[in-house]
Amino acid sequence: MNVPPQRKVESLSIILSFALLWTLGILPGNHADAFALSPEQSGSQVMGSLSGSAIACGNAFEQGVSSGYRCFMEQLVNGILMDQTTQYANAYGKRLFGEHFSFANRMTYSQMGGGFSGEVDAVLPLSALAGFVGIGGQEVNAEDGALFFQQGVTRWTDGQGLSRYDMRYGVVRRFNLSETSVSNVVGLSTFFQQNLEYGHSRVVTGFDYGGAWGRGNFNYFLPTTSWRNSLSRSGYEERALEGMELSFRFQPTSTLGLETTLTRWETQDGTGRWDNGGRMGVAWRPHTWVTIRTAWDGIGTRTPNTSASLLLSFPLGSQQPIPGWQGLGLAGGPPQNSGTMDPWRLIDNIGQIRVAERERALDDGQDVPGGLTVRFLQDSAGSGDAIRVQVSLSTPAKEDIRLLVSLVPGSGEHPAMPGEDYVDEPIEVTISQGTASSVATLQLLRNDNMTEACSLGVTVSRIGG
Repeated sequence: MNVPPQRKVESLSIILSFALLWTLGILPGNHADAFALSPEQSGSQVMGSLSGSAIACGNAFEQGVSSGYRCFMEQLVNGILMDQTTQYANAYGKRLFGEHFSFANRMTYSQMGGGFSGEVDAVLPLSALAGFVGIGGQEVNAEDGALFFQQGVTRWTDGQGLSRYDMRYGVVRRFNLSETSVSNVVGLSTFFQQNLEYGHSRVVTGFDYGGAWGRGNFNYFLPTTSWRNSLSRSGYEERALEGMELSFRFQPTSTLGLETTLTRWETQDGTGRWDNGGRMGVAWRPHTWVTIRTAWDGIGTRTPNTSASLLLSFPLGSQQPIPGWQGLGLAGGPPQNSGTMDPWRLIDNIGQIRVAERERALDDGQDVPGGLTVRFLQDSAGSGDAIRVQVSLSTPAKEDIRLLVSLVPGSGEHPAMPGEDYVDEPIEVTISQGTASSVATLQLLRNDNMTEACSLGVTVSRIGG
């Protein structure tokens, strides 16, 4: 099918924007006909889905009509609308960009959980993209590997209830190591990620391998932005974290999967220290409609957790025979349609931008919330010295005011490290009634390994509000 270049460019824009539109909960109005169901679907299958949603929400209806209605709508969106949207995007994209185009939807919708959360991605072969600018070119054969552009978005909710959208744009190149068949595939990828709310950004470089027994990959996450003021917590700031992950997905049988991930990330307290950890997971799919998962996250860290889930997924209203029970499956790796060795499979392990958060350091003489100002009484200090900080009011205090003064890493290129360069404990000081200032003395630690000057900041908080 020949499509005019102008039309192709418009269609490309539609496809690449689809992920963001979907996660915002906006469906393209000028393509409403694409969500129309076929005659076969409009009968038993849709009625089966609707009745299945009602059955699944039986407990919610018992708690109240509003709870049941909310559950029913969530089931309807997740079970029908999302599937139809994904099918439309895949079919529409393949007609325009070839058989290797794909659109993946890993989103869920929950009214109680803040709407949409999860990920969507679109894969566009670069040979198709080259045709838009007049370069031309042929699709890369599966035996030769793959070269494609991937765009996606992750929508998630942070601890303060703020919805965040992390966009990603990347290029993936994969090669087949076998000359006779697609059996061993290695790949290289580079992604740029950016958060729409804060402007955090990072570059993700990766290497992956896929074979008959599973796959492995390594990702390195390098932030390209510094500290940004928090939008949800006054007096705090945050930045993207640096880290790396090495994962192995082993498939001993066609129904059993084991995953191990080794991680090394900067800590989320903003001190610049590093944590080594890991994740382990087991997934068993004894039947096409049944998946059992168990995972252990945060291994080796201070906050480990364990999770387990049972997923039941079956086609309501389908006229196909019921699949057989597969148990532990067949040894020798996954079935051919698992996608493990598919060179065109999308990158699905980048996810949300992890961030560190800390109290915002105050510059010398800067106002502290509550009408206070703070300043260091010396310009510099040596390792192991004491350092004096003055906290002042604009007018004499009408009553005793108790304060906590803490040293924190500074905003310079080489911030001081808590526990290595200074004592990481707050000092209590009091501005007495009738006075306007007080001085806190804080201790620096002797650090013989220090090779360059470090920057310090200070925070002040009032005890009792």
